[in-house]
Amino acid sequence: MRKTYLLGVLLLLLVASVFAESITGMGIMDNLKKLFTAESFDILSSGALNCSVASSCSGNQTAVLKLFALNNSHAALPNQSWGNYSVCCEDATGTFNVSTSSNGTAFLKLYQANNSHVGIPVNSSYNLSAFISADNNMSITCDYVSTYGNCTANITNGTNLTNAACLVTIPNINNGTNLHVADCNSTPYEVSVCCAFGAEEYEIIIYIDGNETTAFPIAGIPYNLTILTKKQGVLTPLNLTVREVNSLFHLAIIQTSPDPISNTASGIVATDSNGRVEFAVVPTAGEPAADPYVGNYSLDVNIVGAGGNVLATEQMTVTNRTLAPQGVSKSIPNQLSVKSSNDNVLRIFERAQSGFNQDFGDTFNFTIFNNGSGSGNLSLKAGRIAVIEFTVRDAVTSNPLANARVEIVEQNSIMPWTLVQLGTYSAGNTALGNGTTNSTGQLTVLAIPTGGVPGTAGVVGPYGFTINAYDSGGSLIYSQAFVIGSLADPAAPTTTIPAKGAKQFLNDNLLRLFERVQTST
Repeated sequence: MRKTYLLGVLLLLLVASVFAESITGMGIMDNLKKLFTAESFDILSSGALNCSVASSCSGNQTAVLKLFALNNSHAALPNQSWGNYSVCCEDATGTFNVSTSSNGTAFLKLYQANNSHVGIPVNSSYNLSAFISADNNMSITCDYVSTYGNCTANITNGTNLTNAACLVTIPNINNGTNLHVADCNSTPYEVSVCCAFGAEEYEIIIYIDGNETTAFPIAGIPYNLTILTKKQGVLTPLNLTVREVNSLFHLAIIQTSPDPISNTASGIVATDSNGRVEFAVVPTAGEPAADPYVGNYSLDVNIVGAGGNVLATEQMTVTNRTLAPQGVSKSIPNQLSVKSSNDNVLRIFERAQSGFNQDFGDTFNFTIFNNGSGSGNLSLKAGRIAVIEFTVRDAVTSNPLANARVEIVEQNSIMPWTLVQLGTYSAGNTALGNGTTNSTGQLTVLAIPTGGVPGTAGVVGPYGFTINAYDSGGSLIYSQAFVIGSLADPAAPTTTIPAKGAKQFLNDNLLRLFERVQTST
């Protein structure tokens, strides 16, 4: 009976294909190929993802994550020998092979390869990702829903998953980062990591100055970045982040000495009802000489789901990472708002340049304890150089904690990659700098807080300055918001700026960058 039904379907499709050829000129085989690809036709083979936690995977199962215990557990990447349990996944229909290719979907991020805390990809700054993927061009989509391990019901949290499998569960805390994990059955946490085959297809189309391309020709001038977002081939309004990793910006200037400091600058914006957004960006291209110390420079655009998950990513590049020799007069979106924001930037960096030239700035000694407390005075002022000497210690023994990560976060700040801008499309941003303590628990960061752009909080959100710290296992041990004083006068106490030459060079590059933006707008 099933064979007769399928034969009838094939005959109907063949007739339809012949009819289509008479209208479109497409060949019969071309039409059949389109009909039977996994992306466009899933009556015959849509797959059924099935996942479970076991001491080891068997048969066609693939390990996508490792756990130490069934609940309240740390995690590891599947290629690690650490852990007592594996999250094992397979296609119950046998149509697709499940794998962990980095071309697939990142369903969790990890602080380190084993014995690690985890985070939801878009919310976490962890560097490692756990992937799940399938062959034959079949996509896998994941979402994060409050169902305590139940992924069998249809999920309409922005992804419309059906027949999804639960991989693990995580707590609904800490904004989706610095988390333990549990399986989906024993004692599940609230948030289920649900994944399914081919649930949704997302697409990002990028235009730079009106040309469909992902390459910026040269760094240091503003560009019109237009992004179209599609879901199932249809232009659809979606949330976006546009990220520049290891860029040139104020908050935590890329530094290689005495301690390596890396950074991430993210623009935050949403496409309109037609799936389109247009705003101005200024790629900085980072500092090529710093790449071996802080990591590679990169640019990307991400579609972000309602649960904070990354639904699609498109990589961008800067062809010439040398700053443009001069400004280029051009029309860009939200031009007056961009110019006003850029003028604020210039004032910040002119003050910083004066500080570098005269060794003016503030030095702070600040101790972070692993019980959530901190000791020291951080009277930070916008536009003034701050040399912050962090020490991370155990609260009971006072012993220094090596390999602790200290993170400085500035929301809706004044930064080059995505300037805060108000207009037809309003863009906010988040800037993040981080480094790791040495064997004596110390880390030195040079930061220049900006104080944000006055009058924009009601549109893009409030300005914020926060310091977070994580122990060597990735557990959050300290988080505190600080108030930044108003734009500081150049005059300040004399201070010693560590590795001053390299940092002054980067600040001078930033100043030149913003002078070019000013002449371009």
